[in-house]
Amino acid sequence: MLHLNRVATRPLSDEQMTGTYGLLSSHVHPTTQIIRELFVVDEIDGQRIPRLTIDIGFHHHVAKMAVICFYNALTHVINYHGWAPAAYLELNDDIDALLPGVFVGGPSPGPFDDTST
Repeated sequence: MLHLNRVATRPLSDEQMTGTYGLLSSHVHPTTQIIRELFVVDEIDGQRIPRLTIDIGFHHHVAKMAVICFYNALTHVINYHGWAPAAYLELNDDIDALLPGVFVGGPSPGPFDDTST
């Protein structure tokens, strides 16, 4: 993942990338720490009531990070192999519909794209 970040158009520092990888790993593989952070138990009128502490916005950001990492890797694989882009472009549209604003400047050419035309 660090290597993929280094060839990205706008790479993060190694420290930022390591932190991002750690955050994604912790939140996509349920651990006791993440489950503990997910909710707290309040005592109300003698009853213990669980209350979520992480809102949907947080999950939305984590999902965006995971999609962006996968999409970036997929882009490089498709470009490297020269596969037909029809399904890939359809995926772009689907991602843009579900996560508007993820493609800030639109998908950019990968390192293996022929941009001479």
